[in-house]
Amino acid sequence: MTPAGTEPPLRAPLTARCRRLLRSLAALSKTRYWLLTRALWVALAFVVVFVVNGMLIGWSTAYEVLIGIKSPAGAGSAPVTWLVSIVGWLMIPAFVGGTVRGRFRRSRTLLREHARQVRVAVVAVQVQDVAGGCGVT
Repeated sequence: MTPAGTEPPLRAPLTARCRRLLRSLAALSKTRYWLLTRALWVALAFVVVFVVNGMLIGWSTAYEVLIGIKSPAGAGSAPVTWLVSIVGWLMIPAFVGGTVRGRFRRSRTLLREHARQVRVAVVAVQVQDVAGGCGVT
């Protein structure tokens, strides 16, 4: 709501808003930046290959070739079946490796934080022993 007698502010042109959006990507973490700028194109290429293969040899056969259940030689004569097979061999281990790496990085960070807290607690006990004595001779 605008006060009486004032005009609402004008919206920035679309080009200015797009420019601002692209410049704001630099503030993201490295992983999120990569996902939005590079991985998006890789995922799009994967989808295109899978859709073309699905239309040529059938969706279930395309899935079986992608996962590695069925050989591309036995799936059809289209060269694109070999392409989807190679994509499957490359993308599935990359996805699993990326997932494991993310989990490992998170657990390693938690472990480091726990170790830091233990060190702080040990130092606090040592300071307390030096300052007040523990009464043991």
